[in-house]
Amino acid sequence: MLQPHLVQLRRMLIGEAGRFPDLARAWHRAAPERGHATLARAVTRLAERGLLHAPDPLLAAQHLNYLILSVPLDEAMFAVRDRPPSAPALRRYADEAVRVFLAAYGTDVTRPG
Repeated sequence: MLQPHLVQLRRMLIGEAGRFPDLARAWHRAAPERGHATLARAVTRLAERGLLHAPDPLLAAQHLNYLILSVPLDEAMFAVRDRPPSAPALRRYADEAVRVFLAAYGTDVTRPG
């Protein structure tokens, strides 16, 4: 999602969504919605095992996704960076996102602290 060509495509789709709403909706279904649905299935499995408390797995998946991606994606979209963040920086975002996610959705087994 942070590769320059994908960021440019995202910018273009957002910029033209008013003129081409069907195209914007199709992209949203094929990318973000599909990714959230896939992640929601994993959240459901973890909840069934008692590792998460997620009454709404899709919402929990959306939260996790945006906890991980919001800062680096915003930086990419607004051209703060010329290239994607380094692997260590992305791991830091992911690790902190999981920590926050588990604070909200974890159980006694998985909640930090």
